[in-house]
Amino acid sequence: MRPARFHKAVTNVRPYGSHRFDVFGPKIGWRLTLIGRRALQLWLRLEADPQVVTYCEGPMFVPDAGRGRAADFWVATNDGDHLYLVARSSERTCPWSVFEAWGRAHSITLRIIAPDEAGGACA
Repeated sequence: MRPARFHKAVTNVRPYGSHRFDVFGPKIGWRLTLIGRRALQLWLRLEADPQVVTYCEGPMFVPDAGRGRAADFWVATNDGDHLYLVARSSERTCPWSVFEAWGRAHSITLRIIAPDEAGGACA
């Protein structure tokens, strides 16, 4: 298994009214906390995807996103590293240019998933 770039979530604060799911990740061998059904759906896709080598939930805060917005997952595949963000309804028009520039500088592809497509997010 290749070494993980991120090892634990930066926060597990649950916004009021959000669902919290405590699960065990067989692919990574540890327990993780997922906030929201969309994160749970994405996690199921990551666990089932044979291209995914390893991952970490909530690996870092998004630069310039304000209010402690964390990326949903860092994912390592044979093709490289990816950061997944499941966009919230309020973020549909949110500019991610600073975060995309950070990703390019660190060789990480940013994948922003619209709120209505989280179930099929790993395409």
